[in-house]
Amino acid sequence: MNSSVKLSKRVSCLPGRAARPQRTVSARAGADRPMWLTGSKAPAHLNGSMPGDYGFDPLGLGVDAGKLKWYQEAELMNGRFAMIGAAGILGAGILGGNTTDLTW
Repeated sequence: MNSSVKLSKRVSCLPGRAARPQRTVSARAGADRPMWLTGSKAPAHLNGSMPGDYGFDPLGLGVDAGKLKWYQEAELMNGRFAMIGAAGILGAGILGGNTTDLTW
């Protein structure tokens, strides 16, 4: 994966303090990016611009760009709820809740 760093001069708004240079990091998606299956080709609508895009869309659900953005946000929310659930389970165990009456 190729990345480029651009440094630019920034003016500080506080008198007597030097401003730190602003860094911008950008990654370009290329044909040599990692794929979900070695040697496979990504569909045309998955160009590597999203984080975690490994070219896996066997049902073609992301062909519509609006729905693809919605699916991405839904997956983020699903992951957040899963992390909250895992924290709740661990928290109950750490706090010493009554574990003898668990039915599962």
